[in-house]
Amino acid sequence: MAKGDKNRETALKRLEIIIPLINSRKGEVSYAQIAKNADLSVKTIRRWVNAYRKQRIKGLIPNYKGSSTIKKTGIRFDDVLTKAMSMRRTDPHISVKNIIFAYESENPDYKGIIKRSTLQRYLQERHYGKHELLTQEKMDGRKCFQRYRRKEILHTLQLDVKEFPKGTLIDAYGAPCSGYIQACIDNCSRKIVSYKVGTDQRGHIVNDCLKQVVSEIGIPKHLHVDNGAIYRSRIFNRACKILNIRIIKCTPFAGYQKGVIERFNGKLNELENQLLAVPGMNYEGFKKLVDIWVDNYNRTAHSILKEGGKYLSPAEYWSRHFTKHETIDDETAAYVFKESMSRKVGKDGLISIGSAKYKVNIDDAPAGSVVELLANPDGTFEQVLADYKTEKLEVFEYPEHASAEKKQGTQNTDKDISFLYALLRNNARAKNRFKDEASFIKEMNDFLFGTSGRKNKNPAEITAKDTTQETSAKTSVPQNSAETEKRPATGVKTGNGKVERGLGNNQSPFLNLDNNLENS
Repeated sequence: MAKGDKNRETALKRLEIIIPLINSRKGEVSYAQIAKNADLSVKTIRRWVNAYRKQRIKGLIPNYKGSSTIKKTGIRFDDVLTKAMSMRRTDPHISVKNIIFAYESENPDYKGIIKRSTLQRYLQERHYGKHELLTQEKMDGRKCFQRYRRKEILHTLQLDVKEFPKGTLIDAYGAPCSGYIQACIDNCSRKIVSYKVGTDQRGHIVNDCLKQVVSEIGIPKHLHVDNGAIYRSRIFNRACKILNIRIIKCTPFAGYQKGVIERFNGKLNELENQLLAVPGMNYEGFKKLVDIWVDNYNRTAHSILKEGGKYLSPAEYWSRHFTKHETIDDETAAYVFKESMSRKVGKDGLISIGSAKYKVNIDDAPAGSVVELLANPDGTFEQVLADYKTEKLEVFEYPEHASAEKKQGTQNTDKDISFLYALLRNNARAKNRFKDEASFIKEMNDFLFGTSGRKNKNPAEITAKDTTQETSAKTSVPQNSAETEKRPATGVKTGNGKVERGLGNNQSPFLNLDNNLENS
């Protein structure tokens, strides 16, 4: 339909709406009623009626100037915008006010027409804002956005652990457990190059992840991590130092500095929400779901990976741009990623591994601290020091005399315990059980310490005569075993001819505590 025909059709529709007002007498039909029926304003109806009465049908034909800038202002705004972009490209510091001032100086007819806010909005839409241009200048020609993205594959890997809510999984024993995913994502291709699923957040989960990367793909130049305990461990830092990998740590509470892996963790909420809806999933089934989900993530088109007008997936971008990198063999991997463990240092500077004791370097690990260890295939252990070097540990053995005293549980014979002997001696004399000093000392040593013949700083020492009497007393013991068996084991004849009952093998005839309590 031609534009003239369309305008004439519009005029006829307007005439059809206002014809009752034109043909009727004054007061029969109201403007408000016609406007309500046509869903228009009363002002519009009045304007149409007045135009018809002045110019007839021609007055009802639309006469729009258009919505373009040149129709409204009589100037071409595209020319103004092109000039402004050229001036900003030459001097990013120039303000919009000065751009308008320069353009109005060249074109006096445009004075007062160009608005600062409008020109500023158009410049920002075309990425000619002042801040953006200055940032591009500092970034040496790179884009303002994505300026932290590396241009090489495997240049920088970002690492982080995603923790799932506790109690949402069930392990092989039927007990509730937590799920952890340690992921390594390539900063350039956005591909998940390695990941591990576990039930705890310990150092082995990140060590296994890094071992897979350097053994199968290549050695990265940088690792971008946060300040988590597993990334601060000496074993992890020792492995990176050996492989010449630089560790870049984020500022505390600034996760945006490694936003690539944080964005990936946000995508993992798809799995987390499902686990919260149906808690009690089997751990092995969860691992299978993670494998499928990560594979789907690597094969989904990414908005940042655009080449030739087409968005590529991380796997496609990786296959196009990946070049062979240096890897490590199994022998080197076994040396770099040794089996690790940790122990708490005791007050004596020793640690326990199995049934053996090891002396650690207390200058590096004082008492009460936790020391990190590496286990060698030959059964020896090494302590990881603060500078990530290692020191071999030796088995600690107690001195022979110390071990003998520890096994026998004896007292130090150089100590004077005459007071204890005096208490026992007086008790024996009060009960009329004291025969002589040699027998008393022998019986007390056997009773208290389980041995006899100890030398003490007692004023009443055992004399040679007492020793002879003791030897003769031993020889007078009957040797007949039958006669020995008939002797009552619980009765001992004392000096006054009475027989004390209830005395066992480790009890002394000089001391009967039960009688003492009764007499007291």
